Amino acid sequence: MKNCFLLIILVALTYGPLKAQFNLVPNPSFEDTLSCPIFPDQLEYAVGWFSSWNSPDYYNECDGPNGNQSVPNNPLGFQFAQDGKAYAGLITYSRNGLNYREHISCALISPMQINKKYQITYFISLGNNYSGLASNNHGILFSTVEFIALSPSPNTLRYNY
Repeated sequence: MKNCFLLIILVALTYGPLKAQFNLVPNPSFEDTLSCPIFPDQLEYAVGWFSSWNSPDYYNECDGPNGNQSVPNNPLGFQFAQDGKAYAGLITYSRNGLNYREHISCALISPMQINKKYQITYFISLGNNYSGLASNNHGILFSTVEFIALSPSPNTLRYNY
């Protein structure tokens, strides 16, 4: 099983030399939900997604206009979803010196194939109420081994293609 390590809001993985779109990411806009999130750290409510490190959050407009996990307004700021009514939120940088990060994961719908080209698109938005810090060098890790907190940090994994 292939896992994908994804960062924030929306991911679309498209296949194709023929430019035909086939999304390998399940629930790419976090729309399908098992339950409406009402507290932080409920990413598992978004069908197909799970936390692979620390406690990323799930935001959905079903929480209502005044809910803590609502879209577009929540404690981290005001942000409409790129597509639909939901997104994931996570910390990619922390000032506290502990190198704290949050990671989200999903299993791809089907395995990627060698010698085929894939296009990856994802959208990132800075939470405008969150400490005024931003980070760069966001990325995606594709692995045949499930990424969990005990795995080496993706920051230490460097591949040249």
